[in-house]
Amino acid sequence: MKRKIIMISCLILTTLSMSACQQQGKYTGEFNVNWGSEDIPEHLQRLEDNNIPYETRDGKIFIQEDTVNDATECCT
Repeated sequence: MKRKIIMISCLILTTLSMSACQQQGKYTGEFNVNWGSEDIPEHLQRLEDNNIPYETRDGKIFIQEDTVNDATECCT
């Protein structure tokens, strides 16, 4: 009986841990923050490697407002 409780607890804990780590849908909003004055390939690669969504317009990188802290951490 005790073993079943431990197994169920581990299963629940694992499920909660895995769901907390998923990033899909983590960021929302419009791409309205200008991230740099030009689209440098190294910056784009860092953003892609860290799953940070971005857009390029007129040679500039734009990110979503709620990605600024994560972009700062990965790209500086």
